[in-house]
Amino acid sequence: SAGLAFVLPAITGFSAEYLPSPRSPGLFEQPTGAHPTMLPVIAPKGRSAGSERQGRAIAPAGLPSRAGTKAGAFTMEHQGWARVGAGPTEVDVEGSRLATYQVDGRTLRVHERLRFETERLPGPLSITVAETPGRPLDVQADHPDCRINTIDTSGLSEWRSFWGPLPRVHQIEVPVANDIDFTWSVTPRVVIASTIQGHAYDKALYGPLRNDVVAVSAGWPDDTLAHRLGQVDVLHLAWPEWWTGTDPDRTAAVLDVVAQTGTRILWTQHNLVPHADKGDNAAACYQLWAQAADVVIHHTAYGRDVALATYAYGPHTRHVVIPHGHWGRRYRRMRQTSRTEVEQSERWAPAGLRLGVVGAPRAEKQLQLVVDAVAASSREDLHLVIRSDNDVDVPNDKRITAEYGHVEEARFHERLAAFDALVLPFAPHGMLTTGTAFDAIGAGVAALTSEWAFFDEVFDGADIRYGQTVDDLAHCIDRLIPDVLAASAAGMRALQPRYDWEAAIRPAFLDALGHVF
Repeated sequence: SAGLAFVLPAITGFSAEYLPSPRSPGLFEQPTGAHPTMLPVIAPKGRSAGSERQGRAIAPAGLPSRAGTKAGAFTMEHQGWARVGAGPTEVDVEGSRLATYQVDGRTLRVHERLRFETERLPGPLSITVAETPGRPLDVQADHPDCRINTIDTSGLSEWRSFWGPLPRVHQIEVPVANDIDFTWSVTPRVVIASTIQGHAYDKALYGPLRNDVVAVSAGWPDDTLAHRLGQVDVLHLAWPEWWTGTDPDRTAAVLDVVAQTGTRILWTQHNLVPHADKGDNAAACYQLWAQAADVVIHHTAYGRDVALATYAYGPHTRHVVIPHGHWGRRYRRMRQTSRTEVEQSERWAPAGLRLGVVGAPRAEKQLQLVVDAVAASSREDLHLVIRSDNDVDVPNDKRITAEYGHVEEARFHERLAAFDALVLPFAPHGMLTTGTAFDAIGAGVAALTSEWAFFDEVFDGADIRYGQTVDDLAHCIDRLIPDVLAASAAGMRALQPRYDWEAAIRPAFLDALGHVF
């Protein structure tokens, strides 16, 4: 399949390396001169199969009696069971093995039909699957009485292949009977190279996925990129401009390397265009990624539709909608900090209504509108804290605290305890999403929002909509009462399960990975 490839030898020889087990260097490997892997093996009773020396383990004997493909499956049959290394006609146990191999995406399924034609059944029966470094395998069996043990074999000399160590093995223990029918499967975990490893979004996404995928850093697209991509399955792109910049020629060169390695592209499209560069070159780079991506994740159906109307994606590109997770886990400090403590620490005077505009300034973020609306408000108990930039004309109003530059993360989270509401003053066009919406949900703080279809979908009515103009926002502020703020805050808290990284985002992301292959 597009996600899995291997060869299955059908030859005879003097050691386990010649046995009919799937081979794929770097994924399915056979230890040299040691216990056979990925096929049923008999060991004398009272001893574990893994401890048997070569020549004592008993496996399907000799060359297959028949082999062939039919309806998307490959079937191989052996008559008789013999000690590993036995002659091509020797048989130690009468019986047969009929194995049917099927590939479903990245999963190899093997249906076993085992027969033993003897009154005295053979010793322990098992199937052992070895892992290569950095390529965990998920092993399952549908027999109700099978038991699967996972064993740490790192550092053991007998668990090495021709290519390197085999640090972990899975052993399926199969109850012995004259007739045995069951299916076992192996699914390699997807190795994903993230272009933003270490970023808060990356940590929040891949933390709950640590037992499902292997996440590594994509590094930078330098001369070693082809080698690094050759060791992963998926390139997970977030903000293209952070990784390849906004030079179309450089982007095209990197995409050539990605294509040559066969690496799949998963793009979480946070932006319509880069925040800091909205020129033609930046849009051209986004277009190149759109054409190449195998799967594009959009945070809302609204954002998907806007993106589809803006870029020409490849005919093979799949589009999925996965919500942005909320930032509740990052707000634990807030829950342990009182409003008074924050006011004292920040040297803010007590306020009956404190509003905050958080996050970096954006072209689509109407900061001037907010400060003008506060200045126009008749409320004397009002306090606005806003992260601004030099393009905003901040009036001389003691009710407005304008800050410039980054606020340290722990302090940022604590300060939310002193806000009655966040103001999200975005233009109705130009962006696909804003992470500040998920600050409001995660912190359980009321939100005053502009007219934007993104807010309709994400907040589902939990926000307080003010409109689009200075007068709209000033009027909204003047009539805000505690009950309205409390209802919005409760609505934000009620949304948290929908945007939970573990319960909601993780299963949706794993489903999206299925579309990659």
